[in-house]
Amino acid sequence: MSRRNEKKTAEGRKVMLVPLKSEKRPKGEPVYRDPDNPFNTWTGIGKRPAWLTAKLDAGISLEAMKMQGVANPREHRPAKYRDPRNAENTWSGTGRRPTWLKELLDSGLSLDDLKI
Repeated sequence: MSRRNEKKTAEGRKVMLVPLKSEKRPKGEPVYRDPDNPFNTWTGIGKRPAWLTAKLDAGISLEAMKMQGVANPREHRPAKYRDPRNAENTWSGTGRRPTWLKELLDSGLSLDDLKI
């Protein structure tokens, strides 16, 4: 650990300060990177750092600083099954089965009966 994490007690003993798990730390993967200094990154959450606001004020767009291959939205999966009682209830066939589907399957219907 670095020396700045060391503190002396009243008795003169050195104590290492370790951050608590409950302390707020940056979460998530970096989304934006400073083109001049690759160690300057920002996740896109929270207050914008000084280096980012300086670049934006200089006329560099936020998209120009976006890292490649990060934060791409997932593809929308089309619905494969529909609830005959309520057309708004649909399921793509991936992930956990919704409650309405479980209830219909328990009542005797099959997945083939609910296909769109």
